Amino acid sequence: MANPLITMTTTQGQMADQLRLHTKLQNFFAIGGVTGEPMSGISNRVMQMLLTKRMPWTFNTREFAPFPWGEGNFLVTQPGFQDIKFAGASVFVLLPQSYSGTTSVVSGGVGIDLAPTVMGNFTYLPVNGGTSSVSVNPVTGIISVQTLDPHPYSNQSTNGVSAYLSGLTNPAYNSVYTYNNILSTAAWTNGYPFVAIQSPYNFTVQGIAGEQYGSITAVSFSGSFTTVSVVNTMAINDVMTFSTVVTNAALNGTTVTLTFVTPTTISFATPVGVTVTPGADTGYIFAAPSGAPGIYNFSWLQAADIYDLNSQAFPMPVNPLKAVHRKVKEYSTTGDKLEIAPVVDYNNGVIKFRLTEPLGTYPWGIGLSIQKRAPKMSKPGDVYPWPDELSYVIFEMCLWQGMRIAYGISGEETREQMQVAMGAVMAALESQDREDNTQSFAPDFSLMR
Repeated sequence: MANPLITMTTTQGQMADQLRLHTKLQNFFAIGGVTGEPMSGISNRVMQMLLTKRMPWTFNTREFAPFPWGEGNFLVTQPGFQDIKFAGASVFVLLPQSYSGTTSVVSGGVGIDLAPTVMGNFTYLPVNGGTSSVSVNPVTGIISVQTLDPHPYSNQSTNGVSAYLSGLTNPAYNSVYTYNNILSTAAWTNGYPFVAIQSPYNFTVQGIAGEQYGSITAVSFSGSFTTVSVVNTMAINDVMTFSTVVTNAALNGTTVTLTFVTPTTISFATPVGVTVTPGADTGYIFAAPSGAPGIYNFSWLQAADIYDLNSQAFPMPVNPLKAVHRKVKEYSTTGDKLEIAPVVDYNNGVIKFRLTEPLGTYPWGIGLSIQKRAPKMSKPGDVYPWPDELSYVIFEMCLWQGMRIAYGISGEETREQMQVAMGAVMAALESQDREDNTQSFAPDFSLMR
């Protein structure tokens, strides 16, 4: 039985069959011995046109924002920086914080480097070197962090200060935004004290025993699930691995996702090929290496917001931030309304954004709303990233493009179909833009200034 929640099911093969019915039964696959063509070319052109700028489809939107607006993926500003590289995760320091010593605390944040990611036949690695951007020593619990831009921290300014991580692919490392919606209070928890600064792109912090690392005392199994005894504060969906396990040595180096946790045990699906020997055991369990998820499908920036990460109020104070096409470089404050623009897509999961001006010491979080780029389609079974209830748009657009190359179709017929296709697109956009007809509009700026 088909999953009723899946609303994108139209395949290239189904669309090609429809086109044949309207183009005198001409074939649209493997013409001239070319695999997948011309249908794949038609589909790719159509999706590129539909997912281009200024068509903000709700089903194609991806949000990067602090919880509860998003999943904890957001940028953080740092003093003096106008440009920010971002791949979906950040590390930051809050102000004010208590600390020992007399040196001023450096505030602000920076984007975390990429987690290794396989895309097709290519593996993306951290851009500043190494095989992972965030990892923990299973014995000492010290967490190593690598950043995209130079970070604002130093050994003299981080004494007694905690760093907060957010947006990482492995939630075991992510700090937690906690709130009380009755008292309207909130706070960031699970901060990590700085240990040392190794370079402008690398530093270490102290992990939390029982959360990122722990010593196991026993292993058991029930059916297809393994249970490990370890005092912990881990959570479901944390991704963990093992080292120096003695009796159940087959667990060493395996990566598991937690499915059930108690204060003294964790459970997960038994890895393929592992045979569990129940009983007392020793060894370490620790969070698997991680990093930023990467933004591999960026098309254009639809909207942005700025958040007060330091606020202890709930909801977190937020204001709109104007998303624009480009910004010039500045070295001082301009007095203009703050805006943000994407300036470089490095095509490796990292995007550089530019603010109106360099900001000060107060750490602001920036959330983004983007439109995803069109994927590459090449096989009859490839599914259009388009909802079934709007599939008429795909049909009319593909028919227009198909008629351009079909044998025996006149130019006049093709132009008429183009008008039908454009009408279908506008009708779909109007359906996306529906709102209460009592909605009023107000200018962002005073008309009298």
